Amino acid sequence: MAPKSTYYMDDIDHIDVRTSRIEALRENFYNSPVHICAERSHLATLSWKET
Repeated sequence: MAPKSTYYMDDIDHIDVRTSRIEALRENFYNSPVHICAERSHLATLSWKET
């Protein structure tokens, strides 16, 4: 027997979350140059070695 309240799942699947603000953020993210921070990766490596 299926649960009574499965209709909300259909509603959630049809929500359009790509507002103009979100679309602008996505475009900015994907059009930005890749930036690698050496210090951050070094700190992550040190932390990994300690555990």
